[in-house]
Amino acid sequence: MSERKNAAKTVHPRSRVKFYFLLVIAVLVGFIAFTQIQTANASAQLAKDIKNIKSVVTEAFIAPQTLTVIPEQMGSIAVSSSATIAPALDASVKLQASQNMIAFAHTRTQNRFNHIYAADSLVGKSLYGKIQTAIDAQSKGRFRALGGGIRNIHWRQVLVNGSQASVTVDAIVWARVKYSDESGMIHIAKPTAGYVKVFTLKKISDQWFVETQLDDDLQSAQMSINQIANPTPAITPTQSTHTRKP
Repeated sequence: MSERKNAAKTVHPRSRVKFYFLLVIAVLVGFIAFTQIQTANASAQLAKDIKNIKSVVTEAFIAPQTLTVIPEQMGSIAVSSSATIAPALDASVKLQASQNMIAFAHTRTQNRFNHIYAADSLVGKSLYGKIQTAIDAQSKGRFRALGGGIRNIHWRQVLVNGSQASVTVDAIVWARVKYSDESGMIHIAKPTAGYVKVFTLKKISDQWFVETQLDDDLQSAQMSINQIANPTPAITPTQSTHTRKP
């Protein structure tokens, strides 16, 4: 009787092998599923990072064209805090912007730069000062930025490495400027030009900020829009908008 009981309790070797085989399979399936979930999460995070990086870089690229457009009064034109195309002012607008709207433009610029550039970004501080100067200059009645925008954006390279990223992008920027020449005649300029820029960014608290940006002049010169006869460069805060006509 005891022999029968012992035989009943004895696990056949083949059954034991089958059990361990199934256990290994279950572990492998679980590991593969976990790896796939991790990979999917990483891919989703990378896609989110790239989307945010492109948004920030686009705003940095076009800041001189959009942030220098000062509306006549609040509500006179649609003003978006994150616009990449500045609303166009009517050509009949006065050359001299009001002090209230100049103050508004300064505040808007500061708010946007706080979301675009890292606090310690030297290029951000430099560009911020130039845009503020261009805004103040519109109180003198010599020129007025009417609009600006960006088109044909081509993302040449977007590299993300943890909390650091680098971007190479080219695009065509345009502006529309009203100005008075030395004889008092009023003109409308529509400068357009292509640029290739290289940006580096860093991620802070799940938000991307521009650290540095450089113009690649050699690559920019090869863009077809810059190779036409007598191209007119896009006006930036560092360029004069006053042209003396013969």
